[in-house]
Amino acid sequence: MNKKKFSTEPVKKALSETTRAISKKNDLTINFENEAPKNNQNTIQLSRISNDNSGNDIIFARGEADSKALYIRYHDESIDQKYAPKGDIALNLFNEMEKARCEAVGGSIYPGAAKNIENKIEKQSKKFFEKSDPNQKFPLQDSLKLLIKKKTLHFKLSENSQKGLNMWEDFILNESKSNFSKILSSIDNQEEFAKLSRNIIKDLGYGDQLGEEPE
Repeated sequence: MNKKKFSTEPVKKALSETTRAISKKNDLTINFENEAPKNNQNTIQLSRISNDNSGNDIIFARGEADSKALYIRYHDESIDQKYAPKGDIALNLFNEMEKARCEAVGGSIYPGAAKNIENKIEKQSKKFFEKSDPNQKFPLQDSLKLLIKKKTLHFKLSENSQKGLNMWEDFILNESKSNFSKILSSIDNQEEFAKLSRNIIKDLGYGDQLGEEPE
């Protein structure tokens, strides 16, 4: 007997309305597809929601939508371009730290969004450990993002998220204790946070990828 399919339209409609409300952009266009073009300030692309009533799809979609909405609301692209590092690894770390900042700022106002994002990250972390080699390390940029949110939102991470963070937390705090202690005081100021992010990236050994210091 074929499993009954359900309409994804009510879920998409609810996600779209919530995303516009959180981002404070009523004209925001939300698309649901697997192959995503680059997001911009007027359009975001969310992963496809299957019509087999998968709870995992909906959990992921809620977290993805809330994360992108908070990024649009709290991120200033001109500041980003001014301070973004030149090297790929440093840029990746810098970008994930900025996403964590936006999620932390918004998560203090929208605790439901913070929980949705954590559920998404837990799902991704679990998938990583299920599919990775036993000796493969959790991505540094993901651990850095988790640590920022853990320190700023003061919530307990889920099992697999914490497992991933455990691989890098001591290293991050040992190498960048002084700068990382300033995270909370700079979280509401993107420019100060960007400067701090560059210092943390340097502490972690990627200072050669930062490029010239912004004026």
